Amino acid sequence: VMGVERRVAVVREITKKFEQTVRGRLDEVIAHFKEHEPKGEFVIVVAGYDAKAERMAADDEENDE
Repeated sequence: VMGVERRVAVVREITKKFEQTVRGRLDEVIAHFKEHEPKGEFVIVVAGYDAKAERMAADDEENDE
């Protein structure tokens, strides 16, 4: 729905001894958790919509065709 280019941070066990953070594009983070089973409590922060970035991505797609 948001597109795979959207940036995200997923933090596991926030404020605890074994806190871990995974950052990247949505597709990268999904791939990470397909290889590493998610366990524990998570906080997920998704970047807001960026109209300029969306237009630039659309322009790149048109130029590739």
